[in-house]
Amino acid sequence: MDINKFVRNFEDAIDNVDENTLSGESKFQEIAEWDSLALLSTLAMLDSEYNVSLSGEEIKSCSTLQQLFDLTISKK
Repeated sequence: MDINKFVRNFEDAIDNVDENTLSGESKFQEIAEWDSLALLSTLAMLDSEYNVSLSGEEIKSCSTLQQLFDLTISKK
């Protein structure tokens, strides 16, 4: 698994996020598009792309995409 591919998948999952605008250091919960629908889209992306189920609380415990990526890897 690669952080850059993970970030691209995240961008694809969230409506109105332009491609190649985020990085591992991005604080995803601070982007304008982050809302409850974005959370659900992220959960769906993690399940379909990585076969990983995280809770909303686990996602909320991460502040950057790198942290979310690391958590995803730890659950595989």
